Amino acid sequence: MKLDISYRGYLSSCNYDCSYCPFAKTVDNRDTLQQDAEALDRFTHWLEQQSGYQFDVLFTPWGEGLVRAYYRQALINISHFDHIHRVAIQTNLSTSLNWLKKANNETLKLWTTYHPSQMSLKKFIHQSRTLSELGIQHSVGMVGAHSLLEAAQELRRVLPADTYLWINAYDDDPDYYSDVQAAQWQAIDPYFHLNRNRYKTLGKPCAAAETALFINGKGDASPCHFISKHLGNIYRDKLSDMLTPMLCSNTECNCYIGYRHIPTLQLEKVYGDNLIARIPIIQPTE
Repeated sequence: MKLDISYRGYLSSCNYDCSYCPFAKTVDNRDTLQQDAEALDRFTHWLEQQSGYQFDVLFTPWGEGLVRAYYRQALINISHFDHIHRVAIQTNLSTSLNWLKKANNETLKLWTTYHPSQMSLKKFIHQSRTLSELGIQHSVGMVGAHSLLEAAQELRRVLPADTYLWINAYDDDPDYYSDVQAAQWQAIDPYFHLNRNRYKTLGKPCAAAETALFINGKGDASPCHFISKHLGNIYRDKLSDMLTPMLCSNTECNCYIGYRHIPTLQLEKVYGDNLIARIPIIQPTE
């Protein structure tokens, strides 16, 4: 049986300070970092023991994980577990990439994000090309704020054609984008319309809780990032006892880490084996 696991520990600090980011506005002290490292180590050892399942694992820290050596080592270790299909992490790509030489590039993928106020385009492109040279498949993303349109257009121009550039819709206001503006973003990201949509999910089927779980630093499991219903604890309870079909209890879903679980969207036809890393099979030309 294949399971989709998302993990988020105690880390909340980031080495970036993007004005549009609602997260990572704190500085973690030494005790918090130690707690986070211990929780990640515990999760890694638990995952290693679950050979009865095949896993896709996505790390979604509030802050930047790869500037921490313990995250890099965990990803190396997990990438070599026989029952890991994919392991990925969200990252701003600011750290050295030499550590990736020790990872299994068949399983480890990266979900990278470009922030123009924090890193030069030249440096980011260098990092992206280094990933490609190391055989690490990755997607690249940006926030779809009006002020970032020109930067996104330039990034799309210089990125290799086979490197997917996704755009996260910026504002909850459905009128934030005019039709003309939406078309400009769609020209950059052919799947922008999927992210811009707000899916009505209340009472509808979802893979969350059935074949997907969100795990926090304590080991508590819930259906997804956005539904806090307690299903059990992976260190105390059987994994099989936590998995059950469940209808969505939220009114809507508009974040990729959530709506990727909606079965009616059939996103596996778009992303194939790399759904968890947001890397499409084929990039449409229009």
